[in-house]
Amino acid sequence: MPWQLMTVMIALFASSIITGSLAIFSYHRRQNGAKEFAALMIALTIYSFGYGFELSSKTIAQVMFWNKVEYLGIAFIPLFWVSLVNNYIGVSKRVRVLVFHILLPVSIIVLMANFTNGFHHLYYIQVGFNPGAPFPVAAYTSGPAGIGYLAYLYTSLFGGNVLLIVTLVRAAKLYRRQIFIVVCGSMVTWLGSIIYLLGLTPFDLDPSPFAFTIAGLIFTWGVFRHKLFDLSPIARSIIFSTMRDGVLILDLQDRIVDYNPYIQEIFSELTPAVIGREMADILRARGDTPEFAHQIGNNLERCVFCIGSAKKRWIESRLTLIFSNTGTPIGKILILNDITLQREAQNHLIQTEKMTALGYLVSNVVHEMNTPLAAIKATAENMEQTFDAIWQQMAAFLDGLDDDQKQLFQELIAKLPTVVASRPMIGTADRRGQQILQALVTLLREKGIQAADDIARFFVELGIAEEFERFIPIIENESGKTQLRFILTIASQRLKIDHALLQEEKAAQIVVALKSYSHPGG
Repeated sequence: MPWQLMTVMIALFASSIITGSLAIFSYHRRQNGAKEFAALMIALTIYSFGYGFELSSKTIAQVMFWNKVEYLGIAFIPLFWVSLVNNYIGVSKRVRVLVFHILLPVSIIVLMANFTNGFHHLYYIQVGFNPGAPFPVAAYTSGPAGIGYLAYLYTSLFGGNVLLIVTLVRAAKLYRRQIFIVVCGSMVTWLGSIIYLLGLTPFDLDPSPFAFTIAGLIFTWGVFRHKLFDLSPIARSIIFSTMRDGVLILDLQDRIVDYNPYIQEIFSELTPAVIGREMADILRARGDTPEFAHQIGNNLERCVFCIGSAKKRWIESRLTLIFSNTGTPIGKILILNDITLQREAQNHLIQTEKMTALGYLVSNVVHEMNTPLAAIKATAENMEQTFDAIWQQMAAFLDGLDDDQKQLFQELIAKLPTVVASRPMIGTADRRGQQILQALVTLLREKGIQAADDIARFFVELGIAEEFERFIPIIENESGKTQLRFILTIASQRLKIDHALLQEEKAAQIVVALKSYSHPGG
């Protein structure tokens, strides 16, 4: 076996092993597009494996046998390539299924045309060996079916590349890296085909298996480095064109994948320059959205947070995980909605309900207070009249006193109504009242008068403490003390009734105010 053939066969079998391994690897990852990629790699594995044995064939019959083995993979390369591209860029499932069912019969027809070429020679008109090659290299003269397959293959490759390039132009920065990797991989296959068609390969060897293997390696590098099959780039145009709220797309590492323009009204920091950065870094720099950061970090379904200092805005955020076709989570979508007006309306409604309940309570309180206040007023007025009547007969209690004492009592009786009507009651519990009372009690002690502290207290309460010394002689007389105590008691009670009526009047004014509050229109 010539060393040239040995080298080519080793390369082809190595290519088969690589593409087969890539098929197994991608299938087990079960990410978006991985199934189609695995199918494409299996087709290339069959292609490389069969082509290696074709080159070792000694007869045309052996060449044609291995050629048929190759076409078990070759016939389906366009189908799997188009399926891979459609799945990757996010074409709807309905369209993907439709395209698959259109291309699958074409691939089967290609396979059948190749298998039955011995009967019609429409696929290969002639098959021979290249006389200038150091080892058997088949030379094919394609018929109409063979040319049709080449048109099918290159149309599929070209169409897939056009879709990728269009998506590349429209995609965000992070997606462009991913799609550029796919485009580069597909361009390698184009380069191999062009070299072969121009006759630039040694001994007319077909470089396609090697070109597709290199493309597979590039795709695999993209899977590791840029999560190639994680998130569909076209998701941006589909989602963003239908969402009126703010949309933020993150990967599983919470890195910013994409966003729509509306969300920039909420987070002005979101610019093309932050694509690929962790959202936590952006929120940490702001420092005013810990709830939102907690939601992202813990995949919480909903949260509400407030932004802005001068003019506060309430934002509702809803998080949804994005899953691949196989059910594997590949990212997050956060929908942000400005609910400031809704929040204000809700707060206004709550406040209105509180005020309504308070008004109802006040109305009940007013109703309940009217009756006892009226009773208090009526009782106080009756007592006032009674004490006034007693006061008119007060002179009759002065019998048994000498003329000087009577004169002093009469002055007191004449003065007390004026005092009661014009002077506020001085409490003996406050500091000033205590000082005055202490002075009067001390005076009583100096005079040796006992059991007269209550009389001193009456003088303080009635505001006539300056008259106290004049009544010392009466207090020293037991009969006079009793009469004085009676008169002062009547005056004190009369003063207390006046104060009770004053407090009732104030309470009535409060009730009127509460009634106006509970019924503002009436």
